Amino acid sequence: MNIGRRTVALFGACALLTLTLFAASSPQSIGSVSVSGNSAFTSAEILRWLSSSPGSPYSDTTFQADLDRIRDHYREAGFLGVVVAGETVPHPADTTSINLTVAVREGKRTVVGRIRLEGLRSLTESDALRLFDTEPGNPLSEAALAEDCFRLIRELESRGYPLARCRVDSVEWLQGESEDSLAIRVAVEPGPAVQISEVRVEGNRETNADVILREMRLREGEPYDPVRVEALRQRLVRLNIFSSVSEPELFLRGDTAGLLVRVQEGRTNTFDGILGYIPGSVSGEKGYFTGLVSVGMRNLFGTGRKLSLQWKRENRYTQELGVRYTEPWIFGFPVNVAGGFFQRQQDTAYVRRLVDGRADLLLSEKLSLGVSLGSEAVIPNEDTTIGRAYRSSSLSLGADAVYDSRDDLYAPTTGVRYVASYQYGRKTIDRPGFPSSGWVQRLGVDVEIFLPAFARQVVALSVHGRQVQGTEIQEAEMYLLGGTRSLRGYRESQFSGTLVSWFNSEYRFLTGRRSYLFALFDLGYYSRPEFLGSPAAESVRFGYGIGATVDTAIGMIGVSVALGKGDSLSDAKIHIGIINDF
Repeated sequence: MNIGRRTVALFGACALLTLTLFAASSPQSIGSVSVSGNSAFTSAEILRWLSSSPGSPYSDTTFQADLDRIRDHYREAGFLGVVVAGETVPHPADTTSINLTVAVREGKRTVVGRIRLEGLRSLTESDALRLFDTEPGNPLSEAALAEDCFRLIRELESRGYPLARCRVDSVEWLQGESEDSLAIRVAVEPGPAVQISEVRVEGNRETNADVILREMRLREGEPYDPVRVEALRQRLVRLNIFSSVSEPELFLRGDTAGLLVRVQEGRTNTFDGILGYIPGSVSGEKGYFTGLVSVGMRNLFGTGRKLSLQWKRENRYTQELGVRYTEPWIFGFPVNVAGGFFQRQQDTAYVRRLVDGRADLLLSEKLSLGVSLGSEAVIPNEDTTIGRAYRSSSLSLGADAVYDSRDDLYAPTTGVRYVASYQYGRKTIDRPGFPSSGWVQRLGVDVEIFLPAFARQVVALSVHGRQVQGTEIQEAEMYLLGGTRSLRGYRESQFSGTLVSWFNSEYRFLTGRRSYLFALFDLGYYSRPEFLGSPAAESVRFGYGIGATVDTAIGMIGVSVALGKGDSLSDAKIHIGIINDF
């Protein structure tokens, strides 16, 4: 019996001890939070800063962080001598709750009295202080003062002092009746004035060093400027012949200074093409190839010269052929000269032939102005009975402006591209029995915008417009619309008009540096007047679909599937493009 009583007693004691330990280990909830001693901020404002709130579990760590947060807010407002104390008080009616009290002793407010800058060379103290957000009469913010010093250093760097330093040398406390003030002394060490006397390039195997130095546009003895140095890198990136370009590094060698730029050359020769074979439709008829072949060389012999060849065939009788060559930096000036030949055979009706030359003045790495001279001829097929064109020729002069701030020419994630062009010419029309002369005018606008959205997502938007006006505009002189490069979901060059415009939009999901999936929506418009018995036409079309561009070991492969207005899935247009760098 005694053993049984002792066992029950021992069991009861263990149970009581377990309940006590459980109650002690259970977190207490917060019953209320009160603030006292505050006048600069209301109690409601202070309570909004706290993580500890009525009903939430109490934590010593969280409460201490709340007190630190209150202290930081007061110091940002200029109360540098503020004292914040917290206390926990048992709830009088609930043993599972605890009340929190916060006592604030604000002290006098401290503001900036005066600021002195010492050690300046290339600018006056008043000019330097204009760069500061920290001003007399305002509370002192350590973060704002640090940003002011950084801004001053950047200004000194732009004036040729890249080794400049700035630090707060001393802070003197000046006591007043209602508030205290601070006398701040900032020591500035500009360092030596640096002029760039040497530029070194590493990593180029095929590209001539002179070509790279030429594109940098730095003159010997030019003062160091971080903005120009950053633009230097952008210029090299936009040459599109390097896979990577490092940030320029400043180096000192005795009394001279220089920049070191490391580059990694990419594959500058490209092949872009897709071919298909269409067999004959009747017995004995030969088949034919269709497709697109484009060859581009962006760095001939390491000199920056460019050559491109293009062939496109849409059906048995319609095809295009183009050749273009660019000679950069004529006589050492930032002027590129280019010339080209283009010919389009439009089924059995006519041949349009264009020869042109142009010169582009490179005002900066983003902006260029160009002038062009072109000769165009339309040659109808004398053997056809389809009177869709008259023999004509024209000579025109044009001008254009290009602004391009895209961060990558293949797969940009930010930036814009804007092109505006105008062309005017005189033409002759050899109409049988009624020869005549007239004029022709062309206008063009292109706007492309690339906006970063969420992580690894980009919105790509573009608007394009073309218009041709003049004397007896023929079909051969009209603009073409439809296909991969304009209105997707339709055949290549399906529509033509004297006025065409189209809108392209893509929402891209980046899967790599130059790889992405996308959803597309295109909108197009064309109109044309009555000509040679053909009725006037005007229409709005749209296309939508999905696609992907993948950067692979053999090059970039692009695939898109799009539907046009009123199309079913069986009418989908599939576009495949291969960009192979060799």
